[in-house]
Amino acid sequence: DSVKNIMIIPLPSGYTGFRTVSIIMLSPCGLPDTATINISNALSATVTSLNVPVCPGGTAILSATLTGTGGTYLWSPGGATTSSIAVTPSVTSLYSVTFTSQSCGSATATDTVTVISLPTVTLTVRNAFCSQPGVVIASPAGGYGPFQYAINGGAFQATDSFSGLAGGTYTVVVEDSLGCRSNPVVVDVATGTALSLMLTIDSITCSVSAGQIIAIASGGSGVYQYSLNGGAFQPSGNFGGLTVADDIVEAEDTQGCSI
Repeated sequence: DSVKNIMIIPLPSGYTGFRTVSIIMLSPCGLPDTATINISNALSATVTSLNVPVCPGGTAILSATLTGTGGTYLWSPGGATTSSIAVTPSVTSLYSVTFTSQSCGSATATDTVTVISLPTVTLTVRNAFCSQPGVVIASPAGGYGPFQYAINGGAFQATDSFSGLAGGTYTVVVEDSLGCRSNPVVVDVATGTALSLMLTIDSITCSVSAGQIIAIASGGSGVYQYSLNGGAFQPSGNFGGLTVADDIVEAEDTQGCSI
């Protein structure tokens, strides 16, 4: 009928089980009375994540680690009751798990699954002019480097440029180190006909004191400029007032192709 203070030694650090303590007390009549107390360390939980961060639509694995045994799990959101779950969030999301022990209450842990944006790619094109093949250069942004590049569904490569291209339509995709792929980007590599040059020559004769050359370019791309004997280019292909000599005429189009 009297209350006595009882000191109970805590469990050793790292101990995850239970300890049973028996207490023997004397009743007022001198008869022994026994009470049994189960003791455990405070319950705690942590969550570890795999495959994080993830691409949009990617899957992360979340696993709960506990200091106790014998209980139930409850994940939120989703309501799963297993020790680990696979999640596929569309945006960065917070997940929590609550472990409820059969005898020691409950513990809750949380973890965030980060969803990164897909990489994007900008293409620079050198068209297939001047009898030279085309080139496409990819410049990535976003995602996690290093990046790899693929054109027209081919194998990915570490180099960001594709050379030796004929005229046509090409599709480029970039993949980052997490396996996240950009949306395909389509680009056209243009090609033109070969540049050609026709000359009309008025030679010096007894009745003509000065010669003239009329140059007319065709093919290539855009407008043309003309040069005589390595001089400055001019928009006109007419060169007059010429003396007797061997002359060289050059034509150039807007792509820098020349003949």
